[in-house]
Amino acid sequence: MRYLLLTLLAILTFSCEYNSVDDLIPVEPVADDPVDPDDPVDMPMLVSHAAEVAPIFNSQCVSCHSGQFPSGGVAYGTYELNRAGVENGAVLDRIQRMAGDPQVMPLSGPMPQATIDIVVQWAADGYQQ
Repeated sequence: MRYLLLTLLAILTFSCEYNSVDDLIPVEPVADDPVDPDDPVDMPMLVSHAAEVAPIFNSQCVSCHSGQFPSGGVAYGTYELNRAGVENGAVLDRIQRMAGDPQVMPLSGPMPQATIDIVVQWAADGYQQ
């Protein structure tokens, strides 16, 4: 048993290929390719309400938060209502809660992180319509 532990310790000690932090940095420089603001391929895509956010609200929120008597008195479903919910922090607070939290939304459980990230990015991008 002692030989096994010594062997594992030796393997861990001497198997590292990198000796310093400098070894982790690529030697060849990255090509200097500036972003061309006139080329739509170079421009980052902004998250828009119509394309990405509205479908999330429609599939995850509107079934309870719409109509004459929306759940909690909070309605979603239009650009203005969805934006207000994100801007005041209510939506982000509820969708970023962990599974098992009684206030997580939707009630069926947390949305995938990628879906939450879209809503967060929409806010960061300035609430594009």
